[in-house]
Amino acid sequence: MLKKVSLSLVLIAGIGGHAMAACVLTGPMSKEAIASRLQPPGVPEVVVAGGGAAVPAAPLVAAHPGKKIYDTSCTACHSIGVAGAPKLGDKAAWEVRLKKGIETLLKHVHEGYNAMPAGGACPQCTSEDHKHAIEYMSGTTL
Repeated sequence: MLKKVSLSLVLIAGIGGHAMAACVLTGPMSKEAIASRLQPPGVPEVVVAGGGAAVPAAPLVAAHPGKKIYDTSCTACHSIGVAGAPKLGDKAAWEVRLKKGIETLLKHVHEGYNAMPAGGACPQCTSEDHKHAIEYMSGTTL
């Protein structure tokens, strides 16, 4: 499907009396329109008073540092409790494990435990990464 593109030609006086031409795209191909389409979903724009350009607002809640690790490495088992894996946000299941201490939990992740392989599903993750993932899944701060 072809879309109509508006285009304006602007002549700008150049050095030495030579005129230079510049194209200015408007409508759906303008810089502003393209920038607004590139914004991540859910990020509102804030319009500056006095006709300033719209700028994306900061996210209302910063993402937990363990969320990305959970989403990419832990969700396959911990979202549905594969082989007894404690589910995301299951306070009772996590409470039992958290009583063992973070050192024990990290040891289980690093060495493997029951059906969980060594390193979980994120062998490149650091201890700090694993700690963040545990905090995210358990809903606690360690």
